[in-house]
Amino acid sequence: MRALPKERIAYAHIAGHYNEDKDLLVDTHGADVIDPVWKLLEKTYEYFDIFPTLLERDFNIPKFDKLLEEVGKIKSIQLAHSNKGVENV
Repeated sequence: MRALPKERIAYAHIAGHYNEDKDLLVDTHGADVIDPVWKLLEKTYEYFDIFPTLLERDFNIPKFDKLLEEVGKIKSIQLAHSNKGVENV
C-alpha cells in the first residue's frame, strides 16, 4: 500500500463482500462492512491522510438508519485521523 502514489488518490470506496469460498471474497457491495475492512481504512488514512470515501451499497440495502451508521463510522475514522497530533486546548 505504501508504494501507491498518494497524489493519485482521488477517492476510495468501502463496501461489504460475499464469502464465495474460504479463500475467495467477492466485493459485492451487498453486505455490511466488516471489521478488517474498517481497520484497513484506518491504516490507509494513516499512510495517505484523509481522502473522500464512498460507502457503496448496490443491493440488500438496509434501512436508512443502518446506512447512516456506516457513513458515520467513516466520518468518525476520518475525524480521528484529522485530529492526530493536535493537542486539546
